[in-house]
Amino acid sequence: MIQVPRVTIGKHTVGPVWFTRRDDENFTQFMSQWMDKEVAGAIGGSALKHFRTILIDYQKDLLYLQK
Repeated sequence: MIQVPRVTIGKHTVGPVWFTRRDDENFTQFMSQWMDKEVAGAIGGSALKHFRTILIDYQKDLLYLQK
């Protein structure tokens, strides 16, 4: 695991955020089999915990984050 001091998601900069390296196949083959589009990666709770509100509109392909 690696801890990154800051990550920018849209117009928000948050941190620290932890990341774990995974082989591409974990996403492109395993996770993608249940999705309508190929999954390229993931972001977890160590980044999302910095936000008070997280809204995902899959149909419009939008993500709303509020600190």
